[in-house]
Amino acid sequence: MAREYPAGTASFVPERIMTTLDTEEKWSDEELSSIREGLSDMAATLRAELVGVDADMTAVLGDQCNDDIDWADKQVGLITDTFRADNTRAVLEQTEHVIDRLDAGLYGICEQCGRTIPRARMQAFPRATCCIGCLS
Repeated sequence: MAREYPAGTASFVPERIMTTLDTEEKWSDEELSSIREGLSDMAATLRAELVGVDADMTAVLGDQCNDDIDWADKQVGLITDTFRADNTRAVLEQTEHVIDRLDAGLYGICEQCGRTIPRARMQAFPRATCCIGCLS
C-alpha cells in the first residue's frame, strides 16, 4: 500500500518515513510526543524571550540622552538587543518549522536529500532538518 504524503513532499521519501536508520527502530509515538512537547516548550520560551527583548528595546528608546556617551551607550544597547531578537526569531522559526515537519510525519528526514537523519543527531539537535552530508 503506497503511503500518501502531504502536498509539496518529495515523492522519494522512503516508506520507513519515521525511522532514522535501517538498523534502528522506528520512533515510537511516545518518543515523538515527548519530542513535540520539548519543541513546543522551547518555542514558548523563545516567544517569552522575544517579549523581553522588545521590552528592553522599548526601555532603551525611552531613556534620555544627556551627552554623547549616553547616546553611544544607547546605540550599543539597541544593536545588542537587535542581534539578540534576530537570533531568537530565527531559532523560533526553525523550531516551529520542525514542529510542522513532525506533524507532517517528516521528523528525521533530510529536507535536502530525503534520507533519514541518524537518531543520535536528532537526539543531540532535535531541530535538525538536514543530515550531516547535506550540511557539508
